Amino acid sequence: MSTAISTMVRRHRRRRVPVGSIICAVVLLVVFLLPLLYLLNTAIKSNAEFFSSPGSLVHHPMWGNFFHAWQQGGFGHYLLNSVLYTAAGAGMGTLLAFLLGFPVARGYLKWLIPIEGVVGV
Repeated sequence: MSTAISTMVRRHRRRRVPVGSIICAVVLLVVFLLPLLYLLNTAIKSNAEFFSSPGSLVHHPMWGNFFHAWQQGGFGHYLLNSVLYTAAGAGMGTLLAFLLGFPVARGYLKWLIPIEGVVGV
């Protein structure tokens, strides 16, 4: 009975994370997030505030800029266009993969063997 309890209560050792991994993750986080934060900061500024100090933080956020850009720029049309092209491309790619998957896997298309070696399938 005591051996069953002692095997159930095991201490889990925490694995040490190398400092280089943490530094690399922080650098990647800064590289990818800073441009997005700058974009958001610029998007919610007024024109006067942007042209007077483009690099500073926003003092009076104007969230209505997104609504005005959507209305005046016709982004609804562009969004629908992007969705249609994405759906058509994904559908055609899926259909092509579905139709060619079996013959390629079975080796019926002998001329694809050198291409498979290059691609690494």
